[in-house]
Amino acid sequence: MPALLGRANDALDINPPAGSDALSVNGSNWLWAVTAIYVVSFLSFFGLSYVARSGEKIFHYIFTVALLVGSVTYFAQASDLGYFVVSQVNSSPSFALTRQIFWAKYVNWVVSFPAVITALGLLSGVPWATIIYNIFLSWTWVVSYLVSASTTSNYKWGFFCFRYYFVVAAGRQHVHCRLFS
Repeated sequence: MPALLGRANDALDINPPAGSDALSVNGSNWLWAVTAIYVVSFLSFFGLSYVARSGEKIFHYIFTVALLVGSVTYFAQASDLGYFVVSQVNSSPSFALTRQIFWAKYVNWVVSFPAVITALGLLSGVPWATIIYNIFLSWTWVVSYLVSASTTSNYKWGFFCFRYYFVVAAGRQHVHCRLFS
């Protein structure tokens, strides 16, 4: 029985972290818990999609895909996989600090944000053009974050500025739809 209840996280022993600012054992434990939540949620949505009414099935399909991708990406992060190492901006040359950036979370965002946008758009009855516009804005938002995270100079802040433009553009579209529809 103790073998069933005993637990150990050896993911960082099998896949050692890279960089001076890297994933810790406690961080990996937390990511394993999030992976478990995503997997249970995925299985619940997948099972409920068989008993959903005809008009509700699309929402189950949308969130099933998003939860499955989230499960895979959090598994990759908890296992200390799906990352690249970037040198930190303005670090002292004597230290040469590096940071571990998980590209897997950006993959999750690229799938999950459009899933939520599509579901909310379908529920609120906005036109498909608005839904597609907001999906493209979310993709450019995530890509600008990924490019900013991988940039090793002070120019990374330019990508953060572009990201705020995408947020303002999405907010403007939302206000315009509510005021003039």
